[in-house]
Amino acid sequence: MVGVHGMLGADVEQILKAIAERADLKLDKETILEKALLLKNRFKLEKKFLIIVDDISNELKLEDVGIVFKSDEKVCKILFTSTFERVLSTKMGVDKLFQVGLSEEAEALNWFNHLVAKSLEKDS
Repeated sequence: MVGVHGMLGADVEQILKAIAERADLKLDKETILEKALLLKNRFKLEKKFLIIVDDISNELKLEDVGIVFKSDEKVCKILFTSTFERVLSTKMGVDKLFQVGLSEEAEALNWFNHLVAKSLEKDS
């Protein structure tokens, strides 16, 4: 599982760095394109994984951060959170939207675990 949070207004370079750190991949002097390719190759080694990108405010082109898969591959699940529904529905083209109100931390964690488990069961 890879989680990236607090990325409001972050650029591609910052996102690549955050994902690489969580994937135990050291990126130093490579160009953005090279970093994305290294991450893409790293992800291919995994059987299944989940990427969480929290609080996006604008479109994020997944290929820019090394997340490129054929539509029939089911190795990767991506969870985006945003306070802006339009970003998720029009700019990111997500499959399902869930509106969430304020909740206690334990309740939010239980809800998240339920959604992830349900999604994994569907793909098994």
